[in-house]
Amino acid sequence: MAIQAGLLAMLQTLGHLFRPLFQAISWVLAICYSLIPNYAVAIALLTLIVMVFIAPLTFKSTRSSVEMQRLQPEINKIRQKYKNDRVAQTQAMGELFKEHKVNPAGGCLPAILPLPIFIVLYEVVRGLTFTIHRGHTVIASPRYISHHTLLYQHLVAGKGTMYAFGMDLGRSALSVHGGFFMALPYYLLIAAAMILQFLQMRQLMGRNSSNTSLSPQAKQMQQMQKYMPLALGAIYISFPAAVTVYMLTSSALRMLQQTLMYRFDPVIKTAGSGTVTTTSQVVEEVEQPPKPQRANKAPQAGRKQAGRSGTPVPTRKPGSPPESQRQQARSTANRNGQGRKRSRRSR
Repeated sequence: MAIQAGLLAMLQTLGHLFRPLFQAISWVLAICYSLIPNYAVAIALLTLIVMVFIAPLTFKSTRSSVEMQRLQPEINKIRQKYKNDRVAQTQAMGELFKEHKVNPAGGCLPAILPLPIFIVLYEVVRGLTFTIHRGHTVIASPRYISHHTLLYQHLVAGKGTMYAFGMDLGRSALSVHGGFFMALPYYLLIAAAMILQFLQMRQLMGRNSSNTSLSPQAKQMQQMQKYMPLALGAIYISFPAAVTVYMLTSSALRMLQQTLMYRFDPVIKTAGSGTVTTTSQVVEEVEQPPKPQRANKAPQAGRKQAGRSGTPVPTRKPGSPPESQRQQARSTANRNGQGRKRSRRSR
């Protein structure tokens, strides 16, 4: 409740400044509701439009996050090399980020981008469900939208309620009366939003979770992002369910977006290979002289077979005739010798 009170005070202070933004979001929501007259579906369509609008920033931030994870080994080397010289360390890291065109703060955008719309939608829902009590009569007086829209007419007919799938999306889990079972759908909605946000952050950070060379700061950031859904869950309990529908849809669409990027984006696929080549490494490889290669003598097939059978293979000197020719010469010499002996006996 303290968080909600602080947010209300901030919105009241900045209400006049951001009123055109509230009206623009309400106008888009009214168009979505005119297409499909269901409050939850209209909010989901609004979320889809917002995601398409901020898609370029999402692509850039996701690429930066994956690239930062890939550069962690090089960052650790720089920290180890210049651990006693902060100025040189900062300069070396700046050159590394400039070489790979990486923004160190860009990886935080995927978790931060939905939050401004989260706050704006909170005020929009409060304005759309605004009611006036006159005695025992409740009169709806929606703000930020034209009286001629279908959304305005249905809100007035419903006395400021936004029922969809058995829930009043204008109410929070804590404001539902009638016991725990009446509020159970709201808590299930909150649990689904927390689970999807956890899976989305795990999908984003888990591509390099097996890298043991992450710095302590990077590991701490991963732990904070893991526990972020729990912190947001504590906020959802006191916020209208319509805002929870927005965050749930946003997480689901972001998971789909990240899956498509990891599969088809050539920049992220290259970064996911895990190899980093810096300019200094290329220079060192060019400066190093090539090592002489030793000539590998291919063993003869006969020696391989002899080695396997265990029998020695006779060798012959270079230029000597083959064994078959030597045997033929011996047999010819023997025949000639025997012929000479017979001729001597006959004499």
